[in-house]
Amino acid sequence: MFIPHAAQTYIIRCKIHNFGTGVLLTTPTAGSRVVIQDSFIYQNGGGLGVQGASGAANTAVVLRTVFDNNGSFATSVTAPSRLILSASELLGSATAIVNTGNATVTSYGNNVIRGSGAPNDIQTLK
Repeated sequence: MFIPHAAQTYIIRCKIHNFGTGVLLTTPTAGSRVVIQDSFIYQNGGGLGVQGASGAANTAVVLRTVFDNNGSFATSVTAPSRLILSASELLGSATAIVNTGNATVTSYGNNVIRGSGAPNDIQTLK
């Protein structure tokens, strides 16, 4: 699912599979965001890619979602964009989190993350 020009996109209770990248947020509009909730993203070349075009800072919020058996990565984020994970599972890919340029990857500590890569901003649930 390619998201080239959207201020806000909501993906709720969806199954996404057999794409090059399951969800790809590349909009050049700074502040764009995608919210993925209660979904299953599997058997893609990559799971979720967040990279604002022309250096735009975009955000992906992932809640209660499973990424499974996505070829090269479960999630990938390029600075200055941001990835926020809560109650999600990143499984079956050699790389769980690809972080390019020291992007902010926030976790609330309640995720299952298998494979290389890790969040660099750990928050506590309140």
